[in-house]
Amino acid sequence: KFEVLKDKDYKKVVTEILDEIPLFQRDNGGFAYWKNTTETWPYLSAFTMYTLVKAKHNGYAVDQRTLDRTAEYLRKVLAREVDWPWYRWWSWYCTDALALYALALEGKPDHGYMDRLYAKRDSLPIFSRAYLLKALVAARGNPRMIQDLARDLSNHAKISQTSAHFEDRDAYGAPWIWDSQT
Repeated sequence: KFEVLKDKDYKKVVTEILDEIPLFQRDNGGFAYWKNTTETWPYLSAFTMYTLVKAKHNGYAVDQRTLDRTAEYLRKVLAREVDWPWYRWWSWYCTDALALYALALEGKPDHGYMDRLYAKRDSLPIFSRAYLLKALVAARGNPRMIQDLARDLSNHAKISQTSAHFEDRDAYGAPWIWDSQT
C-alpha cells in the first residue's frame, strides 16, 4: 500500500513541497540535491522544471521567476555552457531531451535543438527518444518527425501476452539520469 499521504491533505502536502523547491535552486538557475551545496545537476534541473510546469498546469501556485531562471539554465545546458564532468554522451542526450520536453511544456520550445537531436535519433538511447517525442508533441513540432519517432519506439517494444517493455541495445549505465533496465 502507498500510505505516505494516508490521512493527509495531499494538496497541502504538494503545496508545501512546491514552496520548498526554490530553496534548492542556485544562482545559476539550476538545482542542487541538497540545500547546503552549490553544485547543480542538469538532469535534476530538467526534471524539476518538468515537475514545476506540471504542477502549474494542474492549478498549483508556482513561482514564475523560479521557472524562468530554470528555463535559462536549461538553455545553457543545451548550449553546453554548463559543464558536468560525470556525464557521458548518453546522459547528455537524455538530459537534453528532458530539458526540451520541460521547455516545450512551459511554452518555450527550442525547435532548432529538437531538429538537431532528431538528426541523431539512431544513436540516442530509447529513453532519450521517448523524451524527444514528448517534446515534439508538446511543441506541436514537425509531424513527420513525430511519426518517425513514434514508429521507432513502437518497433522497439517487447510485447508479451501480459506486458510490454523496452530494452535498450546496451545497458548504458546512466545513473546520473535515473535510467534503469529494470
